[in-house]
Amino acid sequence: MKLENYQEMEIEGYDNVKKAFISSSINNHIGSNIDTQLGNYNPNTAVFIYEWESELRPGFKIRKQRVLQIVDDSHYTETYYEEQNGTKKITRSLEYSRITGN
Repeated sequence: MKLENYQEMEIEGYDNVKKAFISSSINNHIGSNIDTQLGNYNPNTAVFIYEWESELRPGFKIRKQRVLQIVDDSHYTETYYEEQNGTKKITRSLEYSRITGN
C-alpha cells in the first residue's frame, strides 16, 4: 500500500461505567483491525496511560501502551511502547505543539 492511501479514524472519550478513558481506532495500514485502548488519567502528573492488546494478524497479539503527557497548554508528548520478548520497548515518541498566530 502506498503511504498516501493511509487512513485512520480514532474516537476518544470517557466511559462513566468503567470509570476509564477509552480510545478506539481503525486504519487501513498493515492490518484492518480495530484497537480499543483502556486508559486512566493521573491529575498530579498530567499523564494519561492507555493499555491494549493489538492483533494485526490472526494469532499474533502484541501488548501495547501509550503514555500521553500534558506538558502545558500548548504542548504534549506521546510515547508508544510494545512488549517484545517479555520486555517493554519504546516504538515511537512524538512531541506536539500548538501553532499560534495567523
